[in-house]
Amino acid sequence: MASQKKGVPFEEIKQCKTRSELITKKDVEVIETVENEQSDKVELCRILKEKGSYGRAAFNSFMSVFSLGLWEFAAYPMETSRNETKSYYNVKVYYDKEDNIKTIELIDY
Repeated sequence: MASQKKGVPFEEIKQCKTRSELITKKDVEVIETVENEQSDKVELCRILKEKGSYGRAAFNSFMSVFSLGLWEFAAYPMETSRNETKSYYNVKVYYDKEDNIKTIELIDY
């Protein structure tokens, strides 16, 4: 449970070259699509920030072995009751006529 990775790192988003490559990423949601005066497309997207920890998973594994399995009785309730609030990147993506990404702009609001 501790090693479940969710979300997408922003560096991975910036490496996308086309619209189809971007929207097939997990946890990317297109909020609005608009065509501007030059008939290029502009999209507003919401992307779940990356979260999860392999370090926490390794610690839990170590403690489970060290305590001969007793750690699981404490770790499982702690992991399941964690209050995880989701946080997102808001980005504005500019495309050309062939849906190739021209720029990706991180916006705050």
